[in-house]
Amino acid sequence: MTDLTLTLPPAMDDYIRERVEVGEFTDPSDYVRDLIRADQRALGELRALIDEGLDGADDERTVDQIFDEVVTRHRRSGWETAAAWIGQAAENEEEAAWRQF
Repeated sequence: MTDLTLTLPPAMDDYIRERVEVGEFTDPSDYVRDLIRADQRALGELRALIDEGLDGADDERTVDQIFDEVVTRHRRSGWETAAAWIGQAAENEEEAAWRQF
């Protein structure tokens, strides 16, 4: 193994040390190695999705048809509810900001 020195803000250092103290990781290096492995997995999954998309590039559907299918799929999974909640949260923040004046 090689050594690597990292400079972190105090809040990040505290966060890593807390994760170690509660036993999630053996030491800060273990935490960083876990982050790197997770990043490698995520990048691999992203590359696989890109390859899948490129392989399906001969799809005869239009962009609008694909978009409609995606919207329909997300509506079924509660996307509209989440979007409505986000919109409501934004409205509440604006309302709260106006009350400050």
